[in-house]
Amino acid sequence: MLPTRIHASNTSESHFATEVLRAQQLRVVLHLEQPVKTSKLFPRAIDPSKVQLKLRTLIKPIDPHPKVVESSQM
Repeated sequence: MLPTRIHASNTSESHFATEVLRAQQLRVVLHLEQPVKTSKLFPRAIDPSKVQLKLRTLIKPIDPHPKVVESSQM
């Protein structure tokens, strides 16, 4: 966000980046869309629970409880 604040192409981008940099809390959400109906021929490529566990281990200092969501389970 810092480069966006400095090199923004218009003032609205610069103001948005400034507001984000002032935030006290940061939440990480991964929006992962996959086919709702699974089959043996086309199984789900990515297991959301495994992604959430890996994401939790990688970004624990930033957000200890990241979320992996999809529109069918919101």
